[in-house]
Amino acid sequence: DFWSEMQADVMCFIVEFHRNGKLSRGLNSTVISESQIAFVKDRQILDGILIANEVVDETRKTKKELMLFKVDFEKAYDSVD
Repeated sequence: DFWSEMQADVMCFIVEFHRNGKLSRGLNSTVISESQIAFVKDRQILDGILIANEVVDETRKTKKELMLFKVDFEKAYDSVD
């Protein structure tokens, strides 16, 4: 299954990120898209949710496999020292 193929790479990425506290420059260009949704002039905050919903719907219709994850940044900023 998909997770068994990706698990080692994903876990290594997470451990490396927590160890260094940042993404490598080469990885940033593949993970952080130039067409990001947040903090872009003339884009609405719900645009990303609507696009994600369309992707999920299309994936279900075509019966393709899809892996999504959501990062809850709000919890990271619940407390500030």
